[in-house]
Amino acid sequence: MSAALIAAGMAQHLSLSASTLDVRHTYTEQAKKYEVYATDCINACYQHDERLACQLLLRENPLFGNVTCMQLAVDYYTRMMERWQRSGIWMIPMFAMSYILFYIGIILYFQSDNRSDLLSDARIILAIDLEIWYLFSLRFVSAIKLLGPKLFMIRNMLRYLTAFMYVIFVCIAAYGVVSRALTMYGDIEFTAKSVFTAVFYRPYWFLHSIVDQEKTNLDKRLCKTPEMDAQGTEFENAATYNYARQLVEDNYRPKVEQETSKLDAQLNSMKNTIDKLQVQIDSLNRSNEQVRAETNAQTYRVRYCIH
Repeated sequence: MSAALIAAGMAQHLSLSASTLDVRHTYTEQAKKYEVYATDCINACYQHDERLACQLLLRENPLFGNVTCMQLAVDYYTRMMERWQRSGIWMIPMFAMSYILFYIGIILYFQSDNRSDLLSDARIILAIDLEIWYLFSLRFVSAIKLLGPKLFMIRNMLRYLTAFMYVIFVCIAAYGVVSRALTMYGDIEFTAKSVFTAVFYRPYWFLHSIVDQEKTNLDKRLCKTPEMDAQGTEFENAATYNYARQLVEDNYRPKVEQETSKLDAQLNSMKNTIDKLQVQIDSLNRSNEQVRAETNAQTYRVRYCIH
């Protein structure tokens, strides 16, 4: 029973530091199983002998640091209550906000009879309050077997989405701060609205491929003129020509020279082979002429002998 109580406490503690909701749910279920096991054990002991069951609860166990089962149970129960209280304290402001916004919106709505401008404020506050209530309704939907797992999946996706949004924020802030420091130094008012608009708002639209306004602004800041365009084009053409020429010299000309040398070597080898074949042919021709001459001489001798 002591081991079951300790295992329940460990599983409950691990559920608090779980990285995903599925793992947290698994640890919570294991903690409940250990709780049921410890409860069944003490109930069975109590039904068998009440006095021995009480002694078992108060007996110090040397395997677990001389603690008693009662101490473990009280400590586990205290930790559970503290966790529930922390959860409840965190949810109290959220629930209170929904009621506060509702009453503020109602008050502004009835006050709009005397001041027409309050009607828009009342509508905005009531709309926000309604959205909060819709979000609270998801807590009840999570208990449905069909929809509950989908909500847990969405919560896990939001965690990864938060990390992705942080990376995007860092990239936007890096470009916004550096570009404004180089091109708009001294032109931006040091107010929250001006800094936010210049550093974050305009670079944000780069995510949607809207860069025309930024390009126009940079052209104005850099005092771009047709003469500068012509000079830039001329410089770009010259740089491109030099780069292309250097690229050909470095990458292609050595290959052409290497190919030419290989071809010359092959031609020389073929020429040597042809010369050797010509020598062999000449030697064969001389041999044939000698054989022909000897044959003619033998034929002449045979004819002379016959006559």
